[in-house]
Amino acid sequence: MLFRSPPLIRNRPATPTVFIVDGHSGIRDSLRFLIRAEGWNVEAYFSAEDFLHTYASSSPGCLILELDLPGMGGLGLQQRLIQMDSSLPAIILTVRGNVANVVKSLHSGAFDHFEKPVEPALLLGRIRDAIQEDARRRETEAVVSPSRPAVSSDHLIDRSLGDAQESDQLSLHIPVPVS
Repeated sequence: MLFRSPPLIRNRPATPTVFIVDGHSGIRDSLRFLIRAEGWNVEAYFSAEDFLHTYASSSPGCLILELDLPGMGGLGLQQRLIQMDSSLPAIILTVRGNVANVVKSLHSGAFDHFEKPVEPALLLGRIRDAIQEDARRRETEAVVSPSRPAVSSDHLIDRSLGDAQESDQLSLHIPVPVS
């Protein structure tokens, strides 16, 4: 009996991944557990260099990034991703949330910035928002440049934090530089 290979599915959206880059193993493990429990794919790295060694800019998702990393550091990683023309949204989690680093990370394109510890429901909501933003950017880029794989946001919206009332409570207070 002959078996045929299943047909190739073209233009199938890639599954998003939450990439964690944090030098503290306990925090990496906790974040990995929390995020996997929500059903997302997770990859965790000790340093920016470890992440860059395996990351492909065509990989959809978002980045959870500590600024105080060994080696090039979180801000250096953000700059490298910009040089790679990556649109991967970065959510900064840091112990040292000084205003200068917040401003630098936001000016480097960070999607959001939190001091540790962060409320899990708040973080999960922002991860969902970042993944949806990444999907929208990739859809727009696919129209402009068909060489990049399209990512549909339709399958990303299933993860909710509860009713609309809870979603309304996800307001963020981010310092904005004053000119």
